[in-house]
Amino acid sequence: DGLTINLTYHEGKLIQAATRGNGIQGEAVLPQARTIRSIPLSIPYPGLLEVQGECMMRLSVLDEYNRTHPEPLKNARNAAAGGLRQLDPAVTAERHLDVFCYQVGTIENPPYQNQEGMLSFLKANGFPVSDLMLSCKGKDKVMDCVRAVEARRSSLDFLIDGALITDN
Repeated sequence: DGLTINLTYHEGKLIQAATRGNGIQGEAVLPQARTIRSIPLSIPYPGLLEVQGECMMRLSVLDEYNRTHPEPLKNARNAAAGGLRQLDPAVTAERHLDVFCYQVGTIENPPYQNQEGMLSFLKANGFPVSDLMLSCKGKDKVMDCVRAVEARRSSLDFLIDGALITDN
């Protein structure tokens, strides 16, 4: 649970980063995104590619930040949103934000056919993908997967606001 970030690559280089904003128009945050170590600045894929991810602050990082800074942050979600929107990238870097990528928005000649292939493609190109992504078929198995995510929720080092179910 943080905020959506869209990362655009061309010829293997990160050329744009933006927040989702109001769903129509986002904020350009390329200098800030470059300070997030889990975002690859270059990737093997040579074509035009837009990747969507969740920018967040780990709970352990929030605890450490609040121990070492005079003005504590209220929660990890707001810390991530505020950190990514800072005008000064050095302030963003101090937040030690992280990212999990989960979707390809734009791609030339996708080398995959389904969700599982897309996630493998993301991993192969150096994008961090959550290990909470589970694959199952049938209503009962889907509910088992949701319960498995819920069982792990309290032990995670980041906030989640639920489980997303897709059919591909």
